[in-house]
Amino acid sequence: MVLILQQVVHLSDHLVIVHSIFGFRFHSSFNLKLAPLLSTINLPSIVRRNPLTISNLPRPAEFSQALYTIDIGQNDLAHGFQYTTVKQVLASIPDIIGQLPQAIHTLYNEGARFFWVHNTGPIGCLPVSVLYEISKPWNLDKNGCVRLQNEVAVEFNRQLKDMISQLRAQLPFARFTYVDVYSAKYTLVSDAKNLGFVEAVNFCCGNCMKKGMANGTVYGNPCNHPSKHISWDGIHYSQAANTWVAERILNGSFSDPPLSIQSACHHQTTIL
Repeated sequence: MVLILQQVVHLSDHLVIVHSIFGFRFHSSFNLKLAPLLSTINLPSIVRRNPLTISNLPRPAEFSQALYTIDIGQNDLAHGFQYTTVKQVLASIPDIIGQLPQAIHTLYNEGARFFWVHNTGPIGCLPVSVLYEISKPWNLDKNGCVRLQNEVAVEFNRQLKDMISQLRAQLPFARFTYVDVYSAKYTLVSDAKNLGFVEAVNFCCGNCMKKGMANGTVYGNPCNHPSKHISWDGIHYSQAANTWVAERILNGSFSDPPLSIQSACHHQTTIL
């Protein structure tokens, strides 16, 4: 699980998102580690007019106004599917999700109050998952996704949502928005052709051939139409697919409560 903490700063009538200085990463051993992280995601026009400097970094008092986004599950499940059995992956879910309260309470004690929590996506729809099972069509669902892997993801998300409910009770002055990324991504996969994409199993860089090296990076030729592919490399979503998903989760259509990201850190709470 990777947790990215985002400070929302309004500059003029625009929005800049600045990642704060903490990052949690859950490894397969389920050990919680705290490491420095400082990076920025800025709109190009804002970067030109407002370059990031010490003077416009978030101030300590602003951390209680930040929106802390958490994306959890896929790497943990992928590791389990690769090295253990489905039964073992299912058994590991409580341990993985059990790390979340510690992270949330740590952040809460530092002033965090607003949390935007993504559930895990349909890992069984990733081309890298499907290709291992494509010779066993009985293992695939009607949309060509690996049925068992998605069932595990759904169970993971059920337990995650239960944990969020518990955290709401434990921390009544915090505000949690649970974002159903799974449903957004599965909708995209299910209706790929009608949405202008090729079949989800056809990823863009499937036939990339090594062409050379540049500063230690191997480069090659991608597909001719990257924006028509849901997956770039069989694991990660393409820019076009991520844009489609983002447009639907940022407006609150897949959220509980149904709040847009703009509203998620402004609904009323008392900072204690």
